[in-house]
Amino acid sequence: MTDHLLVTKEDGVATMTMNRPKARNALSMDMRLAMFDAVDDIEHDKSIRCVVLRGAGGHFMAGGDIKNFNEYLEMEPIERRTSFERRVHSLHAMMFALKRMEKPVIASVEGAAAGAGISFMTACDLAIGADTSYYKFSYVGIGASPDGSGSYHLPRIVGVRKALEIAMLGDTFDAAEAHRLGLLNWMVPEADIDRTSAEGKASSIQFLHFPFTDAQVEKFRSSEAKVVLGIGHQKYGHMAALTGAVKDALAGDFD
Repeated sequence: MTDHLLVTKEDGVATMTMNRPKARNALSMDMRLAMFDAVDDIEHDKSIRCVVLRGAGGHFMAGGDIKNFNEYLEMEPIERRTSFERRVHSLHAMMFALKRMEKPVIASVEGAAAGAGISFMTACDLAIGADTSYYKFSYVGIGASPDGSGSYHLPRIVGVRKALEIAMLGDTFDAAEAHRLGLLNWMVPEADIDRTSAEGKASSIQFLHFPFTDAQVEKFRSSEAKVVLGIGHQKYGHMAALTGAVKDALAGDFD
């Protein structure tokens, strides 16, 4: 049992809170495994009609827990490649489960959303953000390509050229720009973001006629999209494992 993810259920809304505030909710293995179990439970809980994903301590998610990559440095190349591939695929399986769930998911963003944090946000059906939140697709900073379905969802929200700019430059941008680009459906004052606004939207959605809501979610999450995501996740996992097998590729980032 881990406290890296907290789950509450109230009035038809499930709230998943990523809970590593000292690390700005960087995605640990414990967190992703707990989220996989939580999503499976929520998916089959008929009392839950909408989901909110948020971070603890004033931040959404600072991305993957790259400090833990150090543990791979002492492994042999084949062992390192296998472990790295398993790590990546465990994330993608969890993301696929999130997309498969026929219940709307709302990202509630405050503070930083970086790297995988943006991938998680864009994988949600809707997003609400504090006016003080900020965003950085930071994979380029460690010589990686976007994972967690980010390379699929980002260009479909902001357009291919803008997605390339965001991914290749890795610049930080603010909530107003995220809202203008369509990454946020709503931008609200920071004082209003702490559960109230996101859960208010979730409550409004869950009071819709349930089969209608399910049908709309499934309509926009097309079968084609799920196939493309599945293939893309497999390819990314293979490429990431090849990169991770090269010790210098990891050591260069953390020495």
